[in-house]
Amino acid sequence: MSIYTNSFIQVIQSISLPNKYTKWYCQIVARAQHRATAKKAAETICNCYIERHHIVPDSFYVDSTRPGATGWLAGKPNQSANYAFVTNQEHFLCHWLLSKMGTTQVYHSKMINALNNMRRRGKGQERYDTPITSRVYANIKGELAERNSDLAKGTASAKSPITGEQLGRISVTDTRWVTGEIVGVTSKNANPTALNTARAKCAKTGKSIGCVSLNDPRWVAGEIVGVCSGNKYETTQKTGVAKFRATGLSVGYRVPLTDPRWATGEIVGFNRKI
Repeated sequence: MSIYTNSFIQVIQSISLPNKYTKWYCQIVARAQHRATAKKAAETICNCYIERHHIVPDSFYVDSTRPGATGWLAGKPNQSANYAFVTNQEHFLCHWLLSKMGTTQVYHSKMINALNNMRRRGKGQERYDTPITSRVYANIKGELAERNSDLAKGTASAKSPITGEQLGRISVTDTRWVTGEIVGVTSKNANPTALNTARAKCAKTGKSIGCVSLNDPRWVAGEIVGVCSGNKYETTQKTGVAKFRATGLSVGYRVPLTDPRWATGEIVGFNRKI
């Protein structure tokens, strides 16, 4: 049974670990709410810079407007009852405590990321300036790196091949990699989804169609060809640029060397004199 009447403090208690950090967090936000219910009033009472803090973090809600993974709680986070007006030191402490209260990986990762952002400054902000010990800093960065590593497993950075818009990290099992609707963002590391594929374009129109499997029959049929680059694609191996012996006109695509027309002399190498 919660000793607090505020519904948002009751929610954060119910979804957090029953430890000392949760207890201290609820005490801080309850004291801040009792102290003042508006920022200007809190600044007058505390005689210092004040920041608004969500008792139940905004990112925990499905309807959150913040970037990142969607939350899981129903309801509206931007209600006056969910606000605590705290000093910048209290604000940092609240986020540090939240990083110790998580019951799930999603809860914990969101709060580690929020804690890492507490040192960033924005226009009109006076963030926490007291030096953080090397041990606390190392723990924050270590947990943040672990969280990012867990979230990145089995994914790759993607973008639209048509607009170039970056779409973030997407699972490598997403079917859009195979259909060419998304392609990898250029980086020093090879895109894991690019194995056994090559960027292609329509042989007739020259329109790019993204990454296509090397097993696609359209390569052999000549309906698609590789997009020009400094590296030769696997689809160009064991093929040759050809022209018709009779007319001297280009065949229009690379012809496999196993094509019987090479042996019959119907087609010859493009640079060969007839």
